[in-house]
Amino acid sequence: MINTSEFFRDVAATQRLRFLDMTDNDVVQLAQAGNREATEYLLHKYAGLVRAKLKSYFLLGAEKEDLQQVGMLGLWEAVMDFRCDREVSFRCFAQMCVQRELITAIKAATRQRQLPLNSSLSLDACIYDDSPEKCLSDLLPCTRNKDPEDQWTDNESASWLRQSIRQRLSPFEWRVFRAYLEGMSYSEVADRLGCKVKSIDNALTRIRRKLAKVIIISETRGRGGDRRLAAPPALIMGAQHHTP
Repeated sequence: MINTSEFFRDVAATQRLRFLDMTDNDVVQLAQAGNREATEYLLHKYAGLVRAKLKSYFLLGAEKEDLQQVGMLGLWEAVMDFRCDREVSFRCFAQMCVQRELITAIKAATRQRQLPLNSSLSLDACIYDDSPEKCLSDLLPCTRNKDPEDQWTDNESASWLRQSIRQRLSPFEWRVFRAYLEGMSYSEVADRLGCKVKSIDNALTRIRRKLAKVIIISETRGRGGDRRLAAPPALIMGAQHHTP
């Protein structure tokens, strides 16, 4: 009897073979153009780099797999942000991105443990200015009595949602968004990015507008029959935020 998981794993490995004779720069360009196999090839190729970096970091209360996910997110960002015209190899850039992602996650976790309860973001907070009935809790998937298939579709939709948001935000907006999710105040974000508080406020306004579009698209596609996008899980679970 054929083992289905092993079969598809072998197929995926075979598809990645065509990238072996290509340079990292060429594969990165394909990945940035939307080639999923190219992206998976790079993530698979440099997964060992992530594991090596994990040996230098520890986060109290977190499993090794949690930090590995953080590191893989940093690797994915390296694939998306790498500039082939720069005099630096993709490997070096990936190492920097993975390390930065791990340090950011550890600092964020430490900061969030120290935040008072009254600085937390309410699940009843409105997503859209013109639609007060839509709040953050609407994005939370119900995890009670969830079968494995539903859990898998949640993971798929979360990946789609994260990538859609990343593609729509400018590099500056993405940095503001990540800092916001870490629970930083407007002034703290401004200090980190070296800009005025007003610029952060304007960026968050644009980000909310773009997030609204992504959510609307996901809901529309979900109604159209793509079950993976029917109920996108929250990307901002547990994010805490406080204004200056």
